Amino acid sequence: MYAGDVEPLLASLLPFLLEGDEWEPTPLSQREMEVARMVPLGLTNAEIGHRLSIRRRTVDAHLEHVRAKLGVTSRAQIAAWVVHDQPPGTSRSAT
Repeated sequence: MYAGDVEPLLASLLPFLLEGDEWEPTPLSQREMEVARMVPLGLTNAEIGHRLSIRRRTVDAHLEHVRAKLGVTSRAQIAAWVVHDQPPGTSRSAT
């Protein structure tokens, strides 16, 4: 790590890191969207896996990718995104 004065380093890096348009989430894959749509139903990862015929660990991985792509940290934030912020034209039903 850098051991010198951090102020000049931050002054150089911050404009570079913050430049550009507002952050846009990466689009979710079809499977990630299917998994995300089940979160507001209150299902556990095992229950989501059972409904989609995939392993719970696979659901864990999909949800981790969804959190990273949406820039969120919790299931509640995923649920809020599904209910309020889904792109137009996507189905909100989970079945």
